[in-house]
Amino acid sequence: SGLIFLSSDAGLTWRKSSAPESAWSSLACSADGKRIIAASDEGVHISMDEGASWLRSALPGQRWWSVASSADGMNLLASQRSSRSSGSSIHRSFDGGLTWTEDTDWSPFVDGVDGDIVLACSADGSRAVVGIGNHELGGVGGWFIADYGGVYIRSLTLPPALSVQRAGGELILSWPEAAAGFHLESASGPDGPWTTVSATPAAEGSRLTLRVLMDQTAGIYRLHRP
Repeated sequence: SGLIFLSSDAGLTWRKSSAPESAWSSLACSADGKRIIAASDEGVHISMDEGASWLRSALPGQRWWSVASSADGMNLLASQRSSRSSGSSIHRSFDGGLTWTEDTDWSPFVDGVDGDIVLACSADGSRAVVGIGNHELGGVGGWFIADYGGVYIRSLTLPPALSVQRAGGELILSWPEAAAGFHLESASGPDGPWTTVSATPAAEGSRLTLRVLMDQTAGIYRLHRP
């Protein structure tokens, strides 16, 4: 559990807010700092007076993970910390958090996700960016942009995490086996040209691993999906 501290002078000084102790995971506020929304394992809390007092929103206490706010603090987003057993969802409020509705347009993207869902939105609240984590893909599942004017959701494909470790005279590269369609590529510099690594990785548990001699690693590596 922890407390929420606030600053009104760009971080030079801080004061403790009256928010209750909780496992806080996310904060967002209006442009003027008066309206604050905070998420924790115990629910979503809202302050309308710069943190002097707090109200618990109508959202049930289901391990809320991320929140986002428009510039006026009236358009809000909140996501649950997801798991396959409890499900996941994204909720929206148009009245500063007094009432909430589940945004079912996101259901095809977040149902069954084994990971976390992080949120951001535009100043007017008309656009949202949603990051969906997937623990089976090294923590990255995808980024999505929604234009609420037309409920248009677009995917921004990101590669899974590539792990690099050194062991003696070898470089050990590994990535999630579940990352279907991604290939390991190498180049002498960030501008390429990139070529597919021909060596076949070995399956070790839920990951694919490739060992490369250090004298053959003059360059950089990436995961790429054609």
